[in-house]
Amino acid sequence: MSKISTDQKPQNIFLVADHLQKTYKKFVKTFQKFQNPDIQEWVDLQMERKDLLYKDPLIELEFQFEKGKPLQKYMREGIFDPKILEIYNIEPYKHQSDSLDKVCIENKNIMVSTGTASGKSMCFWIPIVNTCLKMKAQGLDGIKAIVIFPMNALANSQFYGLVKTLHGSGLKVGRYTGDTPHPKEEGLKLLKKNYNRDPYDSEYVSREEIKEKPPDILITNYVMLDLILMRFDDRYLFPEQYKGYLKYLVLDEIHTYSGNMGADVAGLIRRLKEKTDTSGKIRCIGTSATIKKNKKSEGTSSIIEFAEKIFGEKFESSSLIEASFVNLKIPDKDLIPLPEKITVQDSDLKEFDGSFGTIIPLANSLLGRQLKQDERNQKNLGALFYKHPTIVFLRNSLNEEAKGLKNLTTEYKDKLRPDKTEEDCLKELKAVFLLGTVAKITVQNKERPILVPKLHLFFTQGHEISSCISKNSPPHLNIKGDIECKTCETDGFETNAFPMYFCRICGHEFYSVLISDNYVIPRTFDTEEVGELAYLTPSTKENEKCMPPESWYDDKGKIRKGYKNSRPETTEYCPRCNVINSQCSCSEKLEVWKIP
Repeated sequence: MSKISTDQKPQNIFLVADHLQKTYKKFVKTFQKFQNPDIQEWVDLQMERKDLLYKDPLIELEFQFEKGKPLQKYMREGIFDPKILEIYNIEPYKHQSDSLDKVCIENKNIMVSTGTASGKSMCFWIPIVNTCLKMKAQGLDGIKAIVIFPMNALANSQFYGLVKTLHGSGLKVGRYTGDTPHPKEEGLKLLKKNYNRDPYDSEYVSREEIKEKPPDILITNYVMLDLILMRFDDRYLFPEQYKGYLKYLVLDEIHTYSGNMGADVAGLIRRLKEKTDTSGKIRCIGTSATIKKNKKSEGTSSIIEFAEKIFGEKFESSSLIEASFVNLKIPDKDLIPLPEKITVQDSDLKEFDGSFGTIIPLANSLLGRQLKQDERNQKNLGALFYKHPTIVFLRNSLNEEAKGLKNLTTEYKDKLRPDKTEEDCLKELKAVFLLGTVAKITVQNKERPILVPKLHLFFTQGHEISSCISKNSPPHLNIKGDIECKTCETDGFETNAFPMYFCRICGHEFYSVLISDNYVIPRTFDTEEVGELAYLTPSTKENEKCMPPESWYDDKGKIRKGYKNSRPETTEYCPRCNVINSQCSCSEKLEVWKIP
């Protein structure tokens, strides 16, 4: 995702997206080679399809969040420790102050569902730090909050940000993941090597420190928390004298804990509460991103029900915290006219770099005239384009949720440009998105870009290739997950299609099969049928020379002990009968290597 924020020079998000997509395609192409030139040519052709490796981007507009209560108000009411204002010098958004009200005043569990870059983490860090400061002042040691992240990358990012923020506060933060070194000395060396700094006074760099004196805040993942509760060596993290001290449990990106993983995490949380004697007493906070806007979730009850199941605690219907946005009036009359022709040039789109000079050619094209001299500043440009039909269309169309760029273009063409091509309509939309990041309007007494677009990119790991095993050249390849060859079916007979796997070294193809009573069944790694698991590959002069490969032989020319049970053997396979060791007389029968 590439995002334009209000406190940095605008980026050309479309160039960033194009660069990421091309780089990913290049990576995939170099990751796997194919020995068979027909397969290589077919794969290259498939990769030219834009939907194979990445989907149509979603684009949304980031609207201005409503302001919330100032932190000073909580201070005056005696809710916050005096140090909070020194640590967090922010003006909370409404969804942040709503969270503070629920957790710090009403003592309720909450679910926070807001968009990316909305400050979700402040919804739990401020209450956690406030409680830790108060308990520390009372001389209470031990872990007071556990924050669980689904990925180590997220845990690391939050950890390093938090220890910097809490430097000098007197609080301690520990990160317990697979990346955390055991001895303190090793942790110090790694910190110096990777970040060229000494630890902050709030920072634990090793498991040794965490066990010696448990931190106030523990950042971890659910796998490591499970190990903490099971391992004898980690019993010091939750000693008897600290029972009841744990006040907060946070699940970040809670939507990732679904299915079997969700059941495992729910069980883990119940064991944690039993261990710490906090059932019914702990404050539970879940967070999840959303890309919907301006209307409360229709599935509020299901979200609350999910939270109750996974935490095993009560959540009220009002416990779902969602973002609130400034309701800007969208003009519906006195709009400036669209130019008769779309004259936006690809070169002008590519040359946009966030500077005002590169926006002028785009503005001229969008107006159908040259910008006047007094219009050539951000504020006046914003006032002018605030009534541009394309700006109005985007603010209306993207008011509630993100949309695919293709669908948005089609909608724009249908509503505003029915006589223009979709290609030209897309250029005009891109030009407006880029111009909107430079042109300014006043929102809540602050100048802000007229449009703040966020582009969401979705990459896939590709698709499994399958094919029948035959003499056909080129092979009957497909990526649709078919278990029957559609090409053979068109030719008048049925054959199975098998998942294909390729050697990372030479690129030779192998077909994954399950053999039962000599019948050959397509096999995936979750196949449960009983039979002999094997790989088949057609026998050729080329692969005869490397079956088995030279690395399997010892100095005396004998198969090494570890490979004896995997020694390839030749046999015959008939794709028409779908039988190995076939005694049939079918002309399609071919010799294959079978590898256990």
